[in-house]
Amino acid sequence: MSLHKKICLTLALLLCSFSTGGLAESQSPLKNLDTGQFITKKWKVIDGFRSAKFGMSEKQVMRAIAKDFKVPKNKIERLVTPLYKTNVLIIHLPKLMEIGGPADIVYILGYKSKKLIQVNVDWGKGVSDNFTAEEIMTLLSKLRTHFMKDRYKKGIVFDSKASDTRTIVFRGKDLKDRMILLYLDYPKPKELEDKKETGSDLRLILSYIQSVENPDHFK
Repeated sequence: MSLHKKICLTLALLLCSFSTGGLAESQSPLKNLDTGQFITKKWKVIDGFRSAKFGMSEKQVMRAIAKDFKVPKNKIERLVTPLYKTNVLIIHLPKLMEIGGPADIVYILGYKSKKLIQVNVDWGKGVSDNFTAEEIMTLLSKLRTHFMKDRYKKGIVFDSKASDTRTIVFRGKDLKDRMILLYLDYPKPKELEDKKETGSDLRLILSYIQSVENPDHFK
């Protein structure tokens, strides 16, 4: 089977749950098949990404970057977003995980607070040409499985079609309404068939968000 057909098939499997709204059916205790005892999933705590925690100042975030990835200050890209007027720190990593290829990590500081409010991790298109579609899809599956091990507020979403070119792979909130959002951007099926076998138009984005309802953006 050609790679583009594999991608189409994988996307079709991802989207098959859309008919049920993509809502997780249960966050209730699970039963241990060996002991017969019920096991309650631990509540997920979404407080940032690795050593970078929500509410940190720019200097504290830069120290967290140095601790987590050994990236020096002169290798950290800094910019202000034109629409939301938020300060952004970006690092480019040749490898973040064993799969997925190069990654960009984007640290977003609030417009008013100047504190960390969101972290995005990007793989695929726009980051590098040095990746394969199979890597992205494998990483997607591993991340979703990892996030599903924890407990979230009722109404978590997985494998839900958001548009013709985007699937929400996973979305969940902790008890303080902080969110994990994992989504995949891809070409329309016809466009995908016309692409080269590299699957170079796939993009996987993982976001850790302090507040979706009240973002610290310029309005």
